[in-house]
Amino acid sequence: MTPSHHRLTNFQPIQPQGILAADKKYFEAIGKGDMFVQVPNGDKSKKMYVKDVLYAPNLSVTLLLIARITQAGYMLHFKQQGCQILNSKNRQMGTIPITNGLYGIRVKILLQANTITKDPLTVTPDELHRLMGHISTDAATKLVKDHLVDGIELDESQDTPKEMCKSCLHSRMT
Repeated sequence: MTPSHHRLTNFQPIQPQGILAADKKYFEAIGKGDMFVQVPNGDKSKKMYVKDVLYAPNLSVTLLLIARITQAGYMLHFKQQGCQILNSKNRQMGTIPITNGLYGIRVKILLQANTITKDPLTVTPDELHRLMGHISTDAATKLVKDHLVDGIELDESQDTPKEMCKSCLHSRMT
């Protein structure tokens, strides 16, 4: 599941699908697509192609389900130092380190892939809000319009969601 529409290829809208997270937060997936994920492998990284990743715009991070990884033909070995990912030929694709009890990969700069093509990343103000760490949509939009952020173009053709970002709402209640 990902909040990053722009990372999905073969995107298709779906009927809203309710998801209840482990922390009892509710959010909806409204689309799906395929996505490449960079997996650390020593001092390098390898690309993994995962199909049918759900698009959930109110999620604050990308979460990959174990089932999606194994359906893509990969095997997982959970060890004390991390989760080792092997391809169908039993070759190591990478290891996801364990930090504070969670297996996770920190994505460096999301825009690095775009700098290769020199094409700007086109995002909605709502997606920009999430990409910029949940700062206010107005502040994030102003940064782009004032040319203080390179490599991003705003797509303001879609209506801004009327409801408040669920992640931001939750953080204000805690």
